[in-house]
Amino acid sequence: MGEYNGVKGGVSSIVTTFRPWWQGLPNTVEFDQYEDDGSLTPRVAYEKALNWQVELRDIYIPIKTKGPYEVQWSDWKLVEGKKATVKADDDTVLGVVSDSYGITQNMVLCEFAEALKTYGDVQITSAGSLFDYKQVWMLAKLGADRHFADGGDETIQQYLLVATGHDGTLALTARPTNVRVECMNTFAWALQSKSLVVLRHTANVDDRLAAARQVIKDAYDHQDEMDAEISLLLETHYGRRQYVDRLVPALAGERPESEGRALTMWERRRDGLIAAYERPDQANIVGTAWGAVMAVNSYENWSAQSRGSDRATYQARKALREDFPLTQQARQLVRV
Repeated sequence: MGEYNGVKGGVSSIVTTFRPWWQGLPNTVEFDQYEDDGSLTPRVAYEKALNWQVELRDIYIPIKTKGPYEVQWSDWKLVEGKKATVKADDDTVLGVVSDSYGITQNMVLCEFAEALKTYGDVQITSAGSLFDYKQVWMLAKLGADRHFADGGDETIQQYLLVATGHDGTLALTARPTNVRVECMNTFAWALQSKSLVVLRHTANVDDRLAAARQVIKDAYDHQDEMDAEISLLLETHYGRRQYVDRLVPALAGERPESEGRALTMWERRRDGLIAAYERPDQANIVGTAWGAVMAVNSYENWSAQSRGSDRATYQARKALREDFPLTQQARQLVRV
């Protein structure tokens, strides 16, 4: 069972070209690390981190009968209309789905990633499984780094995340996601261009190539829109007073009147948002609307409460679900 800092779930298997921040900590999964030189191909990524099959199996429940003295269990009853998705090599139960559920095997991610490489400058950087193997992914870097601000010292990398779930909660999808290199913040923009593509599972090579070509086109359209917005936000003044007096109160919400847990939570959010603005990696963009948005994103990535999950599991879920509500709200508020 995969663990992240001793918490169930998190990363269950991984192969990567970068050093995870949790490397060497107790109770974390072992992994293979490759050089960032193209040697981590989709096929190698599959073999190292995703080489297992998923099966549908019947579900049975015990029949409860009331005996003369106590409840007794006798015989088993088939659960109609439901199946369990099971990791075939070790019988790990991944989810409960309808009996018409169509399994997307991990090899499909490999085949789609290979198709992506046909149409763009695509380099696989990691692959693996999350949440006790329930969800799987391949992450590909698209093109060269993009540089912004005076002197080009603000660097953004674009990635394409291809993922699917084996528990019925995540269709086969491809979505652009981005990393601000200075702080390794992950963020995703909901723009006019498609930021999420739900892929149809097909064994036809021509269909798969056509889907890959469209995904690459959509990703670069998304990148063009995002680059234009970043440039605009970098040109827009947004000082510390605006951030503390306007943006933080809007995101933190109204201060609870009574003492107690609600007030403590509010203070943590307020203080965390302000502290994020003071991070050293903000220095090159401070005083801009982009700096304000990235401060909020830093808080959302690294400081926001993870509601029972460990930090890595929390961040993985946000990346898979494109779930950055505070960052999206900040984007709108800094323009007002």
